[in-house]
Amino acid sequence: MEYAQLIEKGLMGACFYYQTTAVYMGADRMNVDNKTVVPGEGTKMEHHWDEAFGYLGVPTTFPLTTDGLAFWGVYINRRDPVLKNNQPFMNAMITGRAAISKNDLETRDEAITEARKWFELVIATTAINYINTTLKSFDDLAIRFHSLSEGIAFIYSLQFNPDKKLTNAQVQELFELLGGSKDPNVANFYQTSKTNLEKAKSILAKTYGVEDKADLF
Repeated sequence: MEYAQLIEKGLMGACFYYQTTAVYMGADRMNVDNKTVVPGEGTKMEHHWDEAFGYLGVPTTFPLTTDGLAFWGVYINRRDPVLKNNQPFMNAMITGRAAISKNDLETRDEAITEARKWFELVIATTAINYINTTLKSFDDLAIRFHSLSEGIAFIYSLQFNPDKKLTNAQVQELFELLGGSKDPNVANFYQTSKTNLEKAKSILAKTYGVEDKADLF
């Protein structure tokens, strides 16, 4: 296990992803004042949406501009050649913000659902990407351990979305397939088998409706 990967990518999920989808797009931060304008921040609701956007790590001109991407922004952009996710994900963020400014809360909520969906799909297919890398270079232990350290951390991240498609128990089953334990902290990638990796890949591909693209990530 490369613990640096587990920690960094795990925190991207447990902090950035969670803060975006569950906290700032959640009821507590969205059911707030949307009339009083604070100079430089907008209304409290607008400001909360802007904070959610900040965790993505993309510029306001994304995807026209892909310079300076950070953290999730890097992976959102990496999945675009297959998923074509950049524009619809950004559209959801722009639509939600505009809806707040118009006090159109129904459209805002639709945008939240859309943004959560694309964010989760990016994470799931990034996990598939690292499983694919492992399968292609299975006998190279350095590649196997690096790729699975990232892959298991992205799977861990899938827990932090109120609209998630996998239960926490299903996430633990994926941990076990990749590392032999439901606890990723004690995963042993020496014991990983190609058969189990294919099973994990199939579960993710079927759950997220990308069976026809699974080999492309």
